[in-house]
Amino acid sequence: MDDYQYFGNDSTSVIEFLNFERSSETEILSKETENLIKELSELNKPIDEKLMRKVKDIMGKLMELNDRTLTHTNHVLVTLAIMIGEIFNTLKARLKYRNVKWEAFAKKHFPMLKSRTRQKYMLIARRKDSHNFKYLGIDRLYELCVASKNFPGEEKLEELFRSYQIEPRNFLNMSVQEVKEFADSILFHRKLKKSSIDAKFDLILDLKKMNGKLDRKLIKDLKKFQVSGGCPDQYLRFLLQNNGKPPTDLEEDKRKRFRKINSELARLINVFSEIKDNRSELEIIDANILETLAKELKEIMDSRKSLGNLP
Repeated sequence: MDDYQYFGNDSTSVIEFLNFERSSETEILSKETENLIKELSELNKPIDEKLMRKVKDIMGKLMELNDRTLTHTNHVLVTLAIMIGEIFNTLKARLKYRNVKWEAFAKKHFPMLKSRTRQKYMLIARRKDSHNFKYLGIDRLYELCVASKNFPGEEKLEELFRSYQIEPRNFLNMSVQEVKEFADSILFHRKLKKSSIDAKFDLILDLKKMNGKLDRKLIKDLKKFQVSGGCPDQYLRFLLQNNGKPPTDLEEDKRKRFRKINSELARLINVFSEIKDNRSELEIIDANILETLAKELKEIMDSRKSLGNLP
């Protein structure tokens, strides 16, 4: 299986860069951009629908070129990382027979590379199954290798995708961006599992597709939400409904309000005690309000009992 099997076939896929003359295309786009900027700078020219179509057209071309260039760069960088990793793996194997400690040797002879970087290169080089996915970039590919290390067979990375009902051969019909979204969502879902956070993968993928941030802060927020009695899936749905923005602590605000209600109810008990101590003033109290209050309290108590054995 060659390196280009999973590169897709749309305008943002890796296949495109094989026939991509960056210099000529960049030159053409540079001239188009220059002309557009001149046009936008004309104070007397209205920014109408026709002009905005032109802006969006050139922006689309620039972003497409950016994506293809980034994909090409990732492929080259991973290829170089594999070469370096293979050299290191071979050296390490040789030094083992001479009882030379690899880490000390590497620090002395290759100080330009941090230990973590060497580890990434060496693992990716060893994992031949990852070489079909060079376009994903070094860091993402390394994380995928770590995440899939316990899967059976030689194609561990493919098995990782399949464990999420994602068939790698379908990547042929996907853009690089779509494959990255799957990869990032899988990695984040596994991080949540390590933090004992149970969340649906589909919700994570939907959030990633809308450019939501899958980062440490989200893990922290989900953990906090879960510990306080909330459901992680509910929090993710909040984000999806709010364009990826945190739900302004809706659930936490609700809990704070209910804690405040406890103190208000305690004050109400004191009011009732005062009323009982002043029976002569009972005629002032509105009977309808008392009846409504009694009815509401009964409904709250019945609802609370239905929740089970609460303290």
